[in-house]
Amino acid sequence: MKRHCSSVLKQFLCPEPFCGSVICKHLFQTSSAMAWRSHGEDNKSMVESLFTNNIIKSVEVKNVMKQVDRGHYVRNCNSAYMDAPQVIGYNITISAPHMHAHALELLKDQLKPGMRALDVGSG
Repeated sequence: MKRHCSSVLKQFLCPEPFCGSVICKHLFQTSSAMAWRSHGEDNKSMVESLFTNNIIKSVEVKNVMKQVDRGHYVRNCNSAYMDAPQVIGYNITISAPHMHAHALELLKDQLKPGMRALDVGSG
């Protein structure tokens, strides 16, 4: 029994020599096009940056995100177009734009023209 558990566990271990952890930095790939580098000077340029960095993958999501200006929802207009969570008051934040983009990409095939989506966080 112990031998079986051991072989099952091995498939989840990091393959990097001398690491052997179940979760470690070697299991996650990073690149220079990470989501939090998708900033802009205004809503349009932020959305274009998310699209260029392949966070937004479809033209439909790109067009929808251009219609909703993030600057209308944040307290600090100077950082409204940073791809990071922003305080909106009452100790509450609005998610980073890449999170909204990702959610819309997942929902785009279920949403039809004229429908609306409300992105409510739970973290």
